[in-house]
Amino acid sequence: MDNKIKSSIFEEYGKIYSDILKTMYPAKNSSGFPERNLSVNFAKACERVAVQNRSKVYTWYEFQFGEKNNRNVDAVILNPKSKDLIIVESKRYSIPFKKIKDVGKDIRRIKDLLNELCDENRGDSPRIKLDEHWHFYGVILADVWTETKPKEKVLACYQEGEKDLSSENSFLNKYRNELVLQQSLPGLYYSTKHIKYNGEESKYWLVSFMWELRDEDISKNFNE
Repeated sequence: MDNKIKSSIFEEYGKIYSDILKTMYPAKNSSGFPERNLSVNFAKACERVAVQNRSKVYTWYEFQFGEKNNRNVDAVILNPKSKDLIIVESKRYSIPFKKIKDVGKDIRRIKDLLNELCDENRGDSPRIKLDEHWHFYGVILADVWTETKPKEKVLACYQEGEKDLSSENSFLNKYRNELVLQQSLPGLYYSTKHIKYNGEESKYWLVSFMWELRDEDISKNFNE
């Protein structure tokens, strides 16, 4: 998946939110939108872009995995034609410091699921049939209302990542310790979208990052 396709998906994702907030305000007396909507609307954006490219994607929410089948990710999105698999986790930066730590756990959960799916392909009954020609991506979707200084700081770090991936003030670099990142994420792509409410300025932002899952251990699963 090249950056042009990624950009199209995130543009469509932002447009969906803008269109929704032109017609309704889904929360009552608060700025708290359930995070599940992030996954649902991102999947919808993927579907629209796929159709534009004469393709089709399939989405499953709360995809289960784990030794006792007691873990899950928010969504798995498949495009069999382009052989793209996207694993999605969503967050609301309602309490920035706590949620930033949770993002680190989400990154590791995404990697754990993919390793399990690849392991299953070495057996007789994989849930998703994969091979070495597939491309794997992790996505962390989030939203933030810039009502406080800590939330403004989170937004600024994402914006810095959009401008310069190597910047020490980009989100993944600035919060490396809190995220417990052992290494940089390959193929990193940041996106920020300012969403207006009823056509007027608001403090609501969609902030996201996407990366390629190409761990050596994953490729080994198909070559042994």
